[in-house]
Amino acid sequence: MPQRQRQFIIKQLQEHTTLCNWSKFFSMWVWDRIGFCRLVAKMNVFETSITQELICQFWELAHNSKLPIEVYQSKDEKANGSDLEIAIQTKQGYFLVPCQAKIVNKNSRYAAFSHKVNNVYQLDILLSHGRKVRGLPLYLLYNFHDTAIHMENIETLHNLTIQELGCTVQPATLLKKEYSKPLTGKLSIPNFYDLHRKLTIPFSRLICSIGTTRILEETQTPISAISFYPAEELTNRNYWRDLAPPAAIGRISPVEEPGFIESPQATSTSFNPRFRILLSIERRVRGQLFSN
Repeated sequence: MPQRQRQFIIKQLQEHTTLCNWSKFFSMWVWDRIGFCRLVAKMNVFETSITQELICQFWELAHNSKLPIEVYQSKDEKANGSDLEIAIQTKQGYFLVPCQAKIVNKNSRYAAFSHKVNNVYQLDILLSHGRKVRGLPLYLLYNFHDTAIHMENIETLHNLTIQELGCTVQPATLLKKEYSKPLTGKLSIPNFYDLHRKLTIPFSRLICSIGTTRILEETQTPISAISFYPAEELTNRNYWRDLAPPAAIGRISPVEEPGFIESPQATSTSFNPRFRILLSIERRVRGQLFSN
C-alpha cells in the first residue's frame, strides 16, 4: 500500500471512532507490530503479548469511550489467559464466540496449530466448548507475510489491503474439516497464503457484524446450532468481574442469581476463558442503583 494512502486510511479510522473502525485499525497494528519485530528490530513477538494488547484496547474502549463494549475477567484462578470469549449481540440476544489465538511464524506457518494438551488437540478442546455453549468457535490469527506476489494475489482476490489481514478469524469447524487427515485425525499445519486464499475473514468483519447474524452466514454456521443469551446470564458476578464498571452515584446491589454458566472445571483439557467481551448494539445501563 502506498504510504500516503495508508496514512489517509489511518487518519480516517482515528477520526471516526466506532468499534468497526477500531477493529480495522487494530488489524493493521498487528501486521505492523509483527513486521517491525521480525524485519526491523530482529526480535521475537509472541501471541500472548498481542492478546494482552487486544484485551487492553478492549478495556480502554470500555473505560474511556461511549462505545457499547464491556470487559469481564473470570474469577476462576485457573482460567487460561490465552482463552478469550466474545459475545455478539443480535436482535435475538447474544451468542458466544470462543477464540483461540495463534500467531504465524517466520516461515509463514501456524506451527502451534497442532499443539496438544494432555494428548488432546487444542482445536478439539475449542470445538468441544463451542458445542457446549452452542456458539461459534473461532481461531484468532495474528498475521504477517512478506512475499510480495502472495500479498498482491490476496489483495486482488479479496479487494482489500493486506494489512487488514493482520488479524483474522477462521471457523474452527472449517479448519478441522480442511486440515484434519481423514484416516488418522492428525492435523496438518496451515500456512498464511493457503489459508487466506481459502478462508479469509478479517477480524473487522466479526466486529462490524454486531447487531446481525452475518458472521454466522459467512462462517457457514446454521442459526439452529446457535444459542442466544440475555446479557445477565453472561455477566454473572459470581463468576465474572467487571473490569470497566460504569460510573454511578450510589452502589450496585451485590445480590445476583447464578446464571447459565458455572465456573469451569479445573482441568487443563477444557477451554477456560479468562476474559469475556460483550459487544452490544447500544451501550447498556448496567445494574440497579441504590442510595447509601
